[in-house]
Amino acid sequence: MKAICGKCKVRVNVNTQDVKTSIIRFKCPVCNTVNKLDLNKTKEKHEINNEKTQVSIENTNNIAGWLVIHDENTKQQTHTLKMGKNIVGRKSDSKPCNVLIDTEDKFMSRNHFAVEINLGTKGLEYMVYDVTSTNGTFINANKENKLSQMDKVFLSDGDTIQAGRTKMVLRIKKVAGTAKNATNTVINTKPLNTIIVQN
Repeated sequence: MKAICGKCKVRVNVNTQDVKTSIIRFKCPVCNTVNKLDLNKTKEKHEINNEKTQVSIENTNNIAGWLVIHDENTKQQTHTLKMGKNIVGRKSDSKPCNVLIDTEDKFMSRNHFAVEINLGTKGLEYMVYDVTSTNGTFINANKENKLSQMDKVFLSDGDTIQAGRTKMVLRIKKVAGTAKNATNTVINTKPLNTIIVQN
């Protein structure tokens, strides 16, 4: 059976043979999210290529885009951005944020920057600002575009954000459509140069 990851919307093959309970847990190979799927409560079932596909239950109306890690030193990840304020930082149990980047980058703060998504006069507006990170946030591999604590910058689809030494690309839902499309488009392009930051 195929299921869809509730976080990044990638299709995942799930083995349901010999399952003795209606609740299945599966780990997404793209974003590493552990999903819980209740077979008794699944809302949608449809046929794709004569194969039953189950869709995990999550409100997708709140999804506004994705951050796709696009870096030579950090494993590929795609993280969902929702409406409102999304605080992004290095994965940590002691100081978690909304978007946890799984990285060994010691220059990325545990709460590094925020992407705030709100409805403006011409549709959704994507704004980025630093949230008191130690090493700063850069836009589109430009040293001159280092965000100060007062800066709030509007982003467009395809813009690169560098937190510490890790780069990630913003993909907007209206343009990319799905997490899979967002990921594939980004990983098939060359990453921008890394701005070297030091303590």
